[in-house]
Amino acid sequence: YFDLRARAEPARLLLAYAGVSYEDDRLPAPWENVEAWAELKTSFPYGTVPVLTWNGVEIGQSVAIARFLARKFGLAGRDDIEAAQVDDTVYALQDALNEGFETFLKTRDEIVGVLKFLGLAIPHDNDEEKKKNMMERHLNVTVPTVLGQLEKLLKKRGGEYLVG
Repeated sequence: YFDLRARAEPARLLLAYAGVSYEDDRLPAPWENVEAWAELKTSFPYGTVPVLTWNGVEIGQSVAIARFLARKFGLAGRDDIEAAQVDDTVYALQDALNEGFETFLKTRDEIVGVLKFLGLAIPHDNDEEKKKNMMERHLNVTVPTVLGQLEKLLKKRGGEYLVG
């Protein structure tokens, strides 16, 4: 994955928790070398990262990787109900992360050229006040809301673990 704490971080955390040694190949962020990334991305399933190679098999998509590792290390729930509770927590966090990523893309001037080069049609806003408001909304509404929801769920489920 890129040399960032983002979509590959859950996999890194799961591997560290399980005490598994792994090779962490980090790529430069795509905006650091647009041409190199455009060339390299064709070698990945779906043209995206992260990718986990496990026993010679490539697994793409960050949530699929995390779910695979969680099951592999006994962290995906003991039964179907717990597995569903793990999923609902993961997807709630994923929704907030996706909104944060979209906010980042729409507000960061330095990556507009990269997005255009890669053929991504993500609207970018040049209105500085609007960009500031988008970022403030994410930081002051979205993140506290999802964390508050998770805290409420944690208390409802006994206060120690979200699942189990």
